[in-house]
This record gives sequence, C-alpha cells and structure tokens, in this order.
Amino acid sequence: MKGMGKLLGRSILGVGILSGLILLPNGSHAQQLPGAPGGAIRYPIAGQPPLTFDMAQKATNFFSWVLDAPLTAEQRQHIQESLAESWAAGRQDDIRSALQIIQLNDQVTLTKTPTEREVIRQTLQPQFIAQMRAQANSDFALWVLGIYDAAHKPIASGNPPLTDKVVDAYVAYVSFLSYQAMGSTWSWKGPGSFHDAVAQPIIAAYPKMSAEQQAAMAQVPLQWAQLNDAWPKTPLAVRQQLCAQLRPAVQQVLDGLSQSAAAAAAAEPQGQPGSADQLAKKLNNQMMVNSFMASSMTKINTMITTGRPVF
Repeated sequence: MKGMGKLLGRSILGVGILSGLILLPNGSHAQQLPGAPGGAIRYPIAGQPPLTFDMAQKATNFFSWVLDAPLTAEQRQHIQESLAESWAAGRQDDIRSALQIIQLNDQVTLTKTPTEREVIRQTLQPQFIAQMRAQANSDFALWVLGIYDAAHKPIASGNPPLTDKVVDAYVAYVSFLSYQAMGSTWSWKGPGSFHDAVAQPIIAAYPKMSAEQQAAMAQVPLQWAQLNDAWPKTPLAVRQQLCAQLRPAVQQVLDGLSQSAAAAAAAEPQGQPGSADQLAKKLNNQMMVNSFMASSMTKINTMITTGRPVF
C-alpha cells in the first residue's frame, strides 16, 4: 500500500506520544486554564500555533479512534484540559507532540480509504495496548486500559484475553472465504447460526490454546482488515486462482462445522450443557478450522504482498 509503511511508523510514534501528553487528574490544575473560571476552557489559547477547539477535538478523536472505544464527556474533557494546560504553560515538547498527533489524524482521516484506515488502526492498537499492559504501575496505563477494556470486554481468558472483536473478525474471515470459494449462492446448511457454529468452539478452545496460538488469534482483526483492503485491488484472475485453490479446504471446513453443529444440537437439549465428548468434538473441529485459517492466511498474505497466489 503506497505510503502506508511511512504513515504507520509515524502513527505508532504518535500513539506512543500520548502517554506523555495526557496528564492524569490530580484534583487541581497546575495552571489555571485561560480565561475560564473553574477550569473551563476558552479557545483559542495563545501559542505557536494557537490551540483551537478544532485542534483539541482532532487529538481527542485520534485517541478514541485508536482504542476503538467511545469516550465519556469527562474523559474527553480531561484530554482537552491536558492539551490546554500544555499550551498555557508553553510546554513546547508537548505542543510539538500534540501537533504531530493532529497531523496524523488529518492524514488518516483525509487521505485514506475506510479499509486503509482500519488496517492502520488494527496495526496501531495492539502495539499501544501491549505497551500499556507492560506498564502495570503507570496511572496513565491503567486509565487507558480502563477505557479499552470497558469497550472490549474479555470473553475468554488468555494472553491476550479473547474479545468479541477477535471472534467477530475470525467469523467474518471464514464467512468471506466461504462465499468467495463456494460462490455467492452458498448458504449455511447447519443448525443454528453460522456465527455460533464458528464462534462457540473458539471461545471454548481459547483458554487451552498455546501462547503462540493465542498470539496468532490476536492478529486476526489485522489480517481481516488487510484482506478487506487488498481483495478489491487484486486482479480478478489472481482472486479466481486463489478461490479455486482454497475451495476443497473450505468445503472440508464447512462440512465439519455443519456436522459438529448438528451433533451438538442433537446432544444438547434446551438449556442443558454439552457432554465432555461434545466439547472434545468442538475442540477438534476448531483445530481443523484453525489449521485451515493458518494455511489460507499464509496464502492470502502472499497474494497481498506479491500479487499472485501460492500453488
């Protein structure tokens, strides 16, 4: 993706800057905010350049966008007060950092397509969150993780914990490949929903996965974003070759999912949990799906980087 590598590098730097730029509340402001009794902000705030309300909004929106998490009015106000204090105190390092973040926000928002923006976010977010989790004694890290974890609640234990975002990306990836490989008339024939047939075994298996497998699962949202962006840009002949190559494996996975879902439905009366045998079948079926996903992702990533499928 032209220019993406440079922008990602600068974006990662910009996200790292956030930890030094945003000050945590301490009950009192180090400096009274300009022209504002009680700490309210009145724009513009003098500086080079002056801080405007639009600039403060852009920096705040970038932070919220990276986390893929809505901010409360209080959290947004806190970030903007931190920016205002930096300008009022003339802290040039903070001002330069804020300007870089604002510039990055403009670049991502104005020059990138929605699919390109999602690739950037899915690249930045795991790195930023990993930085925060590694700083267990940092008040700022705890503040960030509180926002992130509230928006991305864990649904299975692990390192990192499994979230709906990862599961939904995984299901979307399998669904997309199914439609592409089997044709637009393909439909799920098993009992229940396709989402549950793929998702429930993942959730059950995740705590038992190895550290490498859990780390690979955490990459699925990025890989799904990359596929979403690259697929329409890939020559039709290349896509057709890849679909033909994946079709037998896709059919095997779909057959296994359907059989597993049917067996589980027959063995689990309403409201009753499945047997140990049924759970084992789900886990075995998930191993098959994981193997298929690993193989298909390798082939698709090669297609993305080289423009041709792997045979």
